Amino acid sequence: MDTTLQTFQVSQGRAEYLCRLADGLVNTRKRGMRQDWARSFRKMMGWKTDATIDRVDGRDAVVVLRHDSRLLANDFDIKAVSDLYRAALVMTVSAMDAYFHAKVLRYVVTQSKKQKPSKSLMNCKISVSDFVRGNSMKRRNSALKAAIARQLSYQSFQTPEKIQEALNLIGVKDIWNKVADKLGTDKDEIEKTIKGIVDRRNKIAHEGDVSQSVKARNAHREIQPKMVKDALDLITKVVGAAEDIINTEVK
Repeated sequence: MDTTLQTFQVSQGRAEYLCRLADGLVNTRKRGMRQDWARSFRKMMGWKTDATIDRVDGRDAVVVLRHDSRLLANDFDIKAVSDLYRAALVMTVSAMDAYFHAKVLRYVVTQSKKQKPSKSLMNCKISVSDFVRGNSMKRRNSALKAAIARQLSYQSFQTPEKIQEALNLIGVKDIWNKVADKLGTDKDEIEKTIKGIVDRRNKIAHEGDVSQSVKARNAHREIQPKMVKDALDLITKVVGAAEDIINTEVK
């Protein structure tokens, strides 16, 4: 049973959850907390009447910070909460990467039997350890799949070029023209957008999303929630379209 799409959806769901969490928790309170409300709340909780508390009003939740809390109201401002959006962006690219890895491994053995192996598959390097491991297995298919899995584990399938290279292993050509046709958009535009998403993911994952420019050195780059949500939406659509295309072509 092919469960690669469901696996993507689980990971993508976690990325969407991080966006919802950020949306719901960012502090919208502009005024100080009313003291009568604070007194009533302390009394209800059985806290000391002089205990210092603070309040955060998010879109979906009210958070009361007790006197000994290690959190401050400032920890819920948009600048602090934006790290949740960064995490969501990293996770959605990882979900796409994992999907294409799993999809290739799902079909690479059967496709190599149905037709002449592609040039990309023929170029996969098999190590001595792969040979030894495969020789001990009763099922040759499992040995081949394990060898290819090891080879692919060193690669990331995130940029449009790398994704096409991956799909070449199972004989799926011209994926971006086909995805663009399904989504009713331009191939160059969708590739450019995916590259931009992956580039920002790399800045977050490898640079902490900190600017390296002379003028703004060590300052966090601004991240827009809409940009992250649009990225999640596009990647969901791309994977959905790729799922239909791959399943049709490898049958």
